[in-house]
Amino acid sequence: MAFLAPGPFLTADLPGIGGRIKSEPEDFVVVEERARPEGDGEFVHAFIEKRRMSTPELLRRLSAKLRVPSRELGCAGYKDADAVTRQWISAPVRAEAKLRALELERARVLDVVRADRPLKPGELAGNRFVVVVRDVGDVDVAMGRAREILAVLERRGVPNGFGAQRFGVRGESGYVGRKLIDGDAKSVLGAILGAPSDLEHDPKARAFRTAYARNDIYRALKWIPDALRLERALLRLLRAGENHAQVVAKIAPRERRFFLAAYQALVFNRVLARRLQSIDRVLPGDILFEPATRSVAAAATIEGAQGRVDAGSAHPTGPLFGLHTPFAEGEAGAIEHAVFDAERIDRERLKATAGLDPDGHRRALRFVPRELEVRALPESSAIEFRFALAPGCFATALIGEISKVASFPI
Repeated sequence: MAFLAPGPFLTADLPGIGGRIKSEPEDFVVVEERARPEGDGEFVHAFIEKRRMSTPELLRRLSAKLRVPSRELGCAGYKDADAVTRQWISAPVRAEAKLRALELERARVLDVVRADRPLKPGELAGNRFVVVVRDVGDVDVAMGRAREILAVLERRGVPNGFGAQRFGVRGESGYVGRKLIDGDAKSVLGAILGAPSDLEHDPKARAFRTAYARNDIYRALKWIPDALRLERALLRLLRAGENHAQVVAKIAPRERRFFLAAYQALVFNRVLARRLQSIDRVLPGDILFEPATRSVAAAATIEGAQGRVDAGSAHPTGPLFGLHTPFAEGEAGAIEHAVFDAERIDRERLKATAGLDPDGHRRALRFVPRELEVRALPESSAIEFRFALAPGCFATALIGEISKVASFPI
């Protein structure tokens, strides 16, 4: 089962450099930009380097090692799994000694400090990236193509789509979120536990999913990899005789929010796909995001707003839905409502969905990378990109436009 389809490219008329990213975790390095915490309160913040591990998996493993409920752990953002990443995690102060002595496969603690409060999503200045694209062929040709594409992206902006990593290894997370809203417990479990895919490289994972699809719970439990803690817990509940609805009701709030947010992201990507060729153009009824103040407001006049968009001091936005999502009006609003009508998002179901952000908000349709550097690595037939992005922006959106290997999914 394919959960996602590839979206369009803004620079589709320009040939990409091809190549491969994430050949090794060290080819994709992410470092959270955030001031070192201060204070002497009831929390600790730990700066952790992880390798080939998603943030949800890191939090699950920390919960088990520290003997702290996952709801008491916090982070400012979710980082890539197939990468080397460094990010801050918060925990109650009673876990400080265990954090300082922590030994965790594929992760290490770099710093631990006291803090006055826990971390919340979005509490970071941005992220710094080092991305190596390998196997680009003739490096001189690839560099020429990369610079030509970057000239367009620096002028028009990079489509601010959510990358494939936002939707899980198999691309299932957005689908699960949709089915949570629908109240379709059987489909929720079918996507989390079944739907084997070649995108998941572990043969044991594919074997357990195949067994679940055949309704063989016992064999699925026998084959499930140790790292899949959520899946194992759900299988055990099914083996104990609980029905689909009872099992889904026991999915932890953090996991539930992750799936629902993934569906919000997927719907945003579908709006972005419709707005792609106007991400740098103000449409009647547009709502703009201003990076300097991190605020959104309706465009007062097309002419004045377009000047700010051309200068990069404002960006058109799209909706991340919730119960009180502010929609654009006019031509911009018509595009958004067309996507929502196609999704058949039912407000009554939204009201009953535990874990959903009740308000909803707006997200910029484009971003502009900071401190961008491009360097040829002729001996490796590779190109290295260094840049910084604002919180919530995906490096793969930039690299995807340059390589043309993968776009944002819809």
